[in-house]
Amino acid sequence: MKEKSKKMLTDEEAYWYYSLFFFGYGSLIREGDKYLENHNLGRAHIRVILVLRQRPGSTLSDLCHFLSVSQQAISRTLKQLSMGGYISQEEGSTDRRQRHLYLTEKGEEICFGLMRAQKVLLQKAFDKVGPPYSEGLSKMLIAVMQDDEYEKFRTVWSDQTPPGN
Repeated sequence: MKEKSKKMLTDEEAYWYYSLFFFGYGSLIREGDKYLENHNLGRAHIRVILVLRQRPGSTLSDLCHFLSVSQQAISRTLKQLSMGGYISQEEGSTDRRQRHLYLTEKGEEICFGLMRAQKVLLQKAFDKVGPPYSEGLSKMLIAVMQDDEYEKFRTVWSDQTPPGN
């Protein structure tokens, strides 16, 4: 995964790329925030929904690991999602205390509604730069991930073909 850079970035170049990530991510997230506000949800809710979309049946412990949060930090979000009808829980088959979490149809609708809201910006960007640069962006984002985050990403997306392949 790691290749040596052909040149060292200067501080100014690093600042430039960081600024591009910061403002690009901000634009993408703002579109999502508008959509979520219309459903009385926030970023914490969508983070849970995105993981459950890829890893149905995840436990509370799994979510805490994937999202790097404590059980205390995520409990209110899960309660809101459950009460709102976005997720359901099933008792564990071997341990009845364990709860496996799944998106409901309403949860799936929120997930894809958010993606449609953000897809407009992504499509516009991909149309401007074309396929080689789009592929380069994927490689760059993966390369930027710390090893532990990359492992979480791989686990969440395991057994699935990346889009476009």
